[in-house]
Amino acid sequence: DGGYDLDLEQFDHIMYHLPPSTRPPFISFGSWVAFARKPGYESWYNDNQIGYETVQMHEVGHNLGLHHSGEGTAEYADTTDVMGYGAGAHEISRCFNAEKMKDLGWFKDREEEFDPAVDMDAVFERK
Repeated sequence: DGGYDLDLEQFDHIMYHLPPSTRPPFISFGSWVAFARKPGYESWYNDNQIGYETVQMHEVGHNLGLHHSGEGTAEYADTTDVMGYGAGAHEISRCFNAEKMKDLGWFKDREEEFDPAVDMDAVFERK
């Protein structure tokens, strides 16, 4: 008890900013940048990492239930998405790529699936 009488249930999302050389009790490994519950509403940031919007977006992506964006066995290899290596590229603005936005259901009313090997004309048709 830190002396605060605060109902955390009133918040939709909580971001914890931790000082250097500390870590949440559930993180047992060495160095860390940030951590988020997947899915969930809490994320934890190591020291100055909270200042990078790509790190924040990456962790909120986990809160929304998203996995990392990788290629093959490389967990973070997809640089087109903030859930991939883009989270570490602080000098580059990134967002969720089309696949992650589809996973989130953001454009359900605009989705259409087709097999270009069967119907190549569908690639170029617009409604």
